[in-house]
Amino acid sequence: MTSDLKLVLWDCVFLEPEVQRKTQEEYSKERMEFKLDGSHLVDVWKQRNPNPDINLKLVQRSVVEYLKSGLGASAGISHRALFAYDIETKLPMIKCPTLLLYGKGSAVYPRQEAIKKLIPGCQTKEIENTGPFPFWEKAEEISKIIAEFIR
Repeated sequence: MTSDLKLVLWDCVFLEPEVQRKTQEEYSKERMEFKLDGSHLVDVWKQRNPNPDINLKLVQRSVVEYLKSGLGASAGISHRALFAYDIETKLPMIKCPTLLLYGKGSAVYPRQEAIKKLIPGCQTKEIENTGPFPFWEKAEEISKIIAEFIR
């Protein structure tokens, strides 16, 4: 039986072992008191030394979407888990057609070729001139790429 299943990955987190260890260590020290008004996010922002060139409108949109999600404190737990989980042994298990999307400005960009090599038959597509929120910055372009892939 054949499957029509296809997989699209975006900015798959696959860090160098030393970077992953350092990130886990930083997150383990981070303590956040969740506040219903979302003001705890301002504290996190200040602690992480934000990039002064970042598009603040998109950051604000991200915060609003986070608050609308209702995830609350559990979002922090899942974010830490994202950086703690080692996907290297799992990627070769992907057997369906896979498209790996990434932006050259992404923090995980340098490892995209390593990910591609671990997924049999993986296709890649680089999205030009994107920041940390490409799905908002280049929504139409990304939608077209995904639609073409899943046809």
